Amino acid sequence: MDSAEFFTKYSQSSTTNDKNFVEWAGNYQYYFALHQEIEDRLQNVA
Repeated sequence: MDSAEFFTKYSQSSTTNDKNFVEWAGNYQYYFALHQEIEDRLQNVA
């Protein structure tokens, strides 16, 4: 399962709150926020 699919399931409480899942969700949220920031900055440059 990729991170996007995992995060959807995690957000819907379809996974356990295992330490690894909580960490994975946090890492994915951080990645997504960085990705959005980069996209926003690229839009301002173009």
